[in-house]
Amino acid sequence: MANQKGGTGKTTSTINLAVALADFGFRTMVIDMDQQANASSGLGVDTDTVERTVYEVLHRDPKVRCDIEDAAASTPWGVRVVPGTEALIEIEESGDDPGREWRLRKALAKLTVPHVVFIDCPPNLGRCTTISLVAADVVIAPVKPGIDELEALARLEGTIERLVANEVNESLALGSVLAVEFDGQSALHKDVRVRLRNRYGDRYLGEVAKTVRVGEAKARRRPLIVEFPTSTAATDYTSMARILERRIAA
Repeated sequence: MANQKGGTGKTTSTINLAVALADFGFRTMVIDMDQQANASSGLGVDTDTVERTVYEVLHRDPKVRCDIEDAAASTPWGVRVVPGTEALIEIEESGDDPGREWRLRKALAKLTVPHVVFIDCPPNLGRCTTISLVAADVVIAPVKPGIDELEALARLEGTIERLVANEVNESLALGSVLAVEFDGQSALHKDVRVRLRNRYGDRYLGEVAKTVRVGEAKARRRPLIVEFPTSTAATDYTSMARILERRIAA
């Protein structure tokens, strides 16, 4: 789940799509690659009490490094979370660390059973996002309806193309795009919807309606689709998860 621009609904989309797919019967995991750890807290994980985080999974010292299974925390909604941590700033700012970009991909390969894994990326193209893109099969890009946001989406596409062209992750692709905080009464939002539909076709998952319920669920540290399952945004996320379910099964 990536976008170079902040505030595009990456974490909210990660949480609710992951919980929906878990409810559909998939083994689902969230890897929180953002030092703010909002995906972790949004799924009820107290990052101050966990023993291991994604930082230990990525650690440069093999004696400190741990497997994803050992770092994954359980949640009441069937999603396991590899928590984020402020310590990720060290990865962003550290110098040479041979093999760092491949570490998450190799860690995921060690999972003993198949999972649907959502990687919640930070809102930039730093090292943590690069590590995530190297590990990913597809990118899901949430975007707020706006011109600046469309330009950020285009830059993300360019980043994906460079990773493929440089054989860093040759199978990586922009798999899906969704519009968040969508206001059906706004002419701008409707124009952006037309642009996204025309450019991305079947890869466009649709819109998530703008509603105060998103913020209320976040404040309670519970998934929107659990706390307010009949809200417009919750039903939008559930419908998108059904589309992803069909793609995964195909």
